[in-house]
Amino acid sequence: MALHGGPSPSPFWQPKTSTQRLLATFYKALFIAGVVHVHVMLTTTLHRSGAFCAAVAFIAIETGWTSFAVEDEKTGSVTLHFPPKKLGHSSFAQFWSNVIFTPLILHFYRSLVSPWWARVLLFPCNIWALEIIEGYILMFLFGRNVAWEYRGSSAFFHGNITLDYLLPWMLLGGAVEAAWEPLLEGAIGAFDEADAAKYLLPVAGIFTLVLAPKMSAVAIFTAITTDKGGEPEKKKSATTKKKAAAASADQSRRRSRSRARSPAKKSPATKKSSQKKPVRSSSRPRARNHSAPLMFSKNDRVEANFKGEGEWYTGKVTKVWPIGTYNIAYDDGDTESHVPEEWLRLENSKKGQ
Repeated sequence: MALHGGPSPSPFWQPKTSTQRLLATFYKALFIAGVVHVHVMLTTTLHRSGAFCAAVAFIAIETGWTSFAVEDEKTGSVTLHFPPKKLGHSSFAQFWSNVIFTPLILHFYRSLVSPWWARVLLFPCNIWALEIIEGYILMFLFGRNVAWEYRGSSAFFHGNITLDYLLPWMLLGGAVEAAWEPLLEGAIGAFDEADAAKYLLPVAGIFTLVLAPKMSAVAIFTAITTDKGGEPEKKKSATTKKKAAAASADQSRRRSRSRARSPAKKSPATKKSSQKKPVRSSSRPRARNHSAPLMFSKNDRVEANFKGEGEWYTGKVTKVWPIGTYNIAYDDGDTESHVPEEWLRLENSKKGQ
């Protein structure tokens, strides 16, 4: 039930050269084939039927949860809103991860832990183990976790789990225990007898390719053969560089005008220290003076420093936040929320193009 945020950094090595990328594509394809083979070897048709039912059910659970839950971009804290302000979401990456690994948290988990109350109390650990396995496999394959990301001080294992969900996961474990014998076990058995998973999984695969282009074979290959976790390399022409330089100069002039309209007041101590200590560049955005006017407007064409990593890509401002941050829709289809002004510059001197 993770909220979907920006990409978490992958701890795995990513290929750099063309040869390395071809080799990475090959061994990652072998890895996927190996995972599927082990899944088929260790599970029965009953397990696979249960996994399919659970994966479908979790789509409904996650969509419902993300409809009511709103995550703070910085702290990762979640607040619930009733009624919901928007329809929630899930992902095909989440679905297929659950199809492969759900037998671990259903049948195998029930066979290892006998008392029902122990299964309820330990269910968060069960889910966390599943999230660690699934999350790191997705990071290995795509360079980042494309299904979910947790944030804040309670998030661990590169944002794959959070301790804040201890109670929700325990409640989910209680719901599974309460519904297992009267409902779930019989439904899974009937589903297995009809051999429905054998036919529905290929249908789900077709829907994945049609409805989720990012999960297609071409997109997976692109994700595998990139330098920065799913972000393809982009070469800038000389014209683009000239436009970027002109935009940077224009932005500097706008900043000067902003400072002139609202001059910052410094104490003598601040002035003294600023004269002695050199300014050190950093990708971390500076705190914004909220009395200064916003530098960009909705529909402005901009270049954005994606995640503050030093790579600038073109896009458009889709939302302006009062705190001085912006939502950006990139030309390549990606989006980013709450981008600070220091990570933006005008693509050219005209707005709204």
